[in-house]
Amino acid sequence: MQRQWAQVKRSFESLTYLLLTYSISVSSIFLEMTTKAESVRFSSKGQVVIPRRLRKEFEIEEGTRAFVEATPEGILIRPLTARFIRGLRGKYRDLPLLETLKAMKEKEKDR
Repeated sequence: MQRQWAQVKRSFESLTYLLLTYSISVSSIFLEMTTKAESVRFSSKGQVVIPRRLRKEFEIEEGTRAFVEATPEGILIRPLTARFIRGLRGKYRDLPLLETLKAMKEKEKDR
């Protein structure tokens, strides 16, 4: 009975792996068809090279800083470029920034 269970478990794991691999393959093909997605590799230090086309498109130069955040879809990298900063102009004009900063400092004190 245990042998049969072990065999069923291995079969299930193999099937799960196969379905996951197929799903990733189909997803990547679909992504490449619908967007200009490119595949990159991470180095042992977690570094990745942004493709030249994207560096040009987003005005990323050596030393450009970026925001990195986790999203439900994966990792989002937003370069902090002049274009990004220009896009922020006026965005927070109507927000009570002084009150927000005071509240943030109060929260830090409470820690």
